Amino acid sequence: MMAQIEALVTGCSQAVQFCLQLMLATGIQCISLKRRPWFFLRLVCVVPLLLLLSEWLDGMESIAYMGWLQMTPFEIWVLMLPVCCFLFDITRKETLFVCLAGMATQHSCIISTELILRLCLPELSTYVTDLLAVLLYTLLCGVAYLVFARKINREIDIRIRANRLLLVAATMIFTMVLRRAAVDNLGNNYSLMLKGAIDLYGVMGCLVSLWVLFSNNTIDEMRVEQMIMEQVMRMEEEKHRFSQATIDTINLKCHDLKHQLERLQTGGNEISRQELQELADSVTVYSKIARTGSDVLDSILTQESLCCERYHIHFTCMADGSQLRHMKSTDLYSLFGNAIDNAIEAVWQEPEEEKRVIFLKVTGSGDYVSIHLENHCPGQVTFRDGIPQTDKADREQHGFGMKSMQYVARKYGGNLVCRQEGEMFYLNILLEAPGEERQP
Repeated sequence: MMAQIEALVTGCSQAVQFCLQLMLATGIQCISLKRRPWFFLRLVCVVPLLLLLSEWLDGMESIAYMGWLQMTPFEIWVLMLPVCCFLFDITRKETLFVCLAGMATQHSCIISTELILRLCLPELSTYVTDLLAVLLYTLLCGVAYLVFARKINREIDIRIRANRLLLVAATMIFTMVLRRAAVDNLGNNYSLMLKGAIDLYGVMGCLVSLWVLFSNNTIDEMRVEQMIMEQVMRMEEEKHRFSQATIDTINLKCHDLKHQLERLQTGGNEISRQELQELADSVTVYSKIARTGSDVLDSILTQESLCCERYHIHFTCMADGSQLRHMKSTDLYSLFGNAIDNAIEAVWQEPEEEKRVIFLKVTGSGDYVSIHLENHCPGQVTFRDGIPQTDKADREQHGFGMKSMQYVARKYGGNLVCRQEGEMFYLNILLEAPGEERQP
């Protein structure tokens, strides 16, 4: 029985062992990512194939660079890139991110495992050492998940910069190559202390790579403020495209109203029901001017109301803008501009005009301000971490609006919650009220 266990533990080739280690280290990075349809079937198919390819690479004559650098681990890592794309619905840069994080995790955890076992349990039999190595490696991967990988779920900014990924890749290659060169060139002519120092160098290099990956992509206030400002500027540019059309609409209605009044003044004693309706329609545009108690919110809601008028969308708003006087203008633009624009985009192509309805309500209650928006939404919305995902192909340029709204909500001590019930979409935002409004 013991011989069978030993054969099971030590029978795998180094390439297969490395592949299994890398799959675990990369898998913890992908726990919160969106899975593709038939995920488990895909997983069952791709894992044996990856192991077979690893064994095949190990059986080939090893490709070497400068006579000492073994390329098989890098080849297996390259194979992980299409595997992650096959299993998860992620972009190419996200794939590179999780695979780099997986390689850094694997390297740091396996070196730490070997170092701990060599220092603490040097005289155990081979199969017991290998069993303990499996358990310790798995434990260290769990620690790596808690320290780094779980941040992907709540903090990692999806807009990963390519230059930082290349910097991390270069750092990791340099660390791994230099460590391997030191070990191979020293041979057996080194002490345990020197071996430990070389291993610590490898671990620290990978931990620095992980820190650069995760800390530089964490959403920090300054970066998000800048992105929100850029987004507000883009929103304003888009709004200006509607401005001239809006002015033309108002001028046309005023021109029609002027001619109707001139007709009445010059002897028209009767006016038909249709003409009365046309007069009513001519002055309706002026009811779109919002007066909430906040000049910035008035500007946003007026522009959005006129946009809704153009697309025959019924927009109803009950808003107490005085409850939002503690918010920056950019935050108001980001919050309300994104929310209403998303609602307009959801309903404007609805063929049934009675379903083109948007309702917004802003009220204050005690220590909090409540923002509620609802609109018709016939399509199925995909959620990730409670946030609707964009259905546009270019995710780098779209889909940031809801994230910026969530950021603004958290900035003001609140939260954002979305849900879909049937063909209705509901957005609820809770913010802290201005200081003087809070109850003692």
